[in-house]
Amino acid sequence: MKKFIFLFGILAITSSISAQNVLTENFDNLSWLIPNGWIIHNSSEPLGSSSWGSPNNHFPPYNGGNSSFIAVNHQSTGNIGTISNWLITPTVLLNNGDIISFYTRTDHGIYPDRLELRISTNGDATILPTSSSSSLGDFSTLVLTVNPNLIASEYPTTWTNYSYTISGLSQATNCKVAFRYYVTNAGANAPNSDFIGIDAVTISSSTLSNPNFQPDEVSLYPNPSTDLVTINTDKDIKKIECFDLLGRKTNIPLHQNKTISLSNLKKGHYILKITIDDNAITKSIVKN
Repeated sequence: MKKFIFLFGILAITSSISAQNVLTENFDNLSWLIPNGWIIHNSSEPLGSSSWGSPNNHFPPYNGGNSSFIAVNHQSTGNIGTISNWLITPTVLLNNGDIISFYTRTDHGIYPDRLELRISTNGDATILPTSSSSSLGDFSTLVLTVNPNLIASEYPTTWTNYSYTISGLSQATNCKVAFRYYVTNAGANAPNSDFIGIDAVTISSSTLSNPNFQPDEVSLYPNPSTDLVTINTDKDIKKIECFDLLGRKTNIPLHQNKTISLSNLKKGHYILKITIDDNAITKSIVKN
């Protein structure tokens, strides 16, 4: 039985961008959320005794003062049930290339947790999920899942950054973004669900910073690769970041001759975000 009491992929496109934040939320004062358009909606079955709220100093925040993040736990449902507990942003105007970023973690890593990132493109007219744990409302678009297979050791126990790059919109669109704490076979007397936190949520608007900069001026060789990769460009590289397809950031060093090593990465597909001057481009790469 769980004892504590609760008191809350990158899809890549290649472009030249600089970022301005459309939304920033560090959860320093949770009482401001609802008045500022955030929605908390618990559709768990059976309905539990708590929802998204204060972590009560359960572990330190990613940034800010004590308890300045939002958290949710197994008490979203009864002793045994299905958790579907929603944290939904205010309406935001999104464009292709905008980046949703957040940090999340769990506590012990003993009981499996899961978090979904979903999007509604209906803005203020968004239909919310009903009281059914299977209801999605207008949030049928799933763009990212943390620990999709509910494996206990897979949800990070330290603050970890996840991000998603908006794509597929026909034009600038009013949207709502939802964090869904979704755990089956959950509850105080069930094998799944524990406690998760979310912090440092940002939505960055991508705008062209230098229309004369061409993304094709940067290429990777060899790609695929088992180790060393050269970034071919005659420009100075300011920073390089690597993400897996779940949006998890992995540190890789940039050497003086504009090469990087993939030796510490598992086999698979990754996204490189390369910053040159005030421009950033994304390139896909494969580790064999």
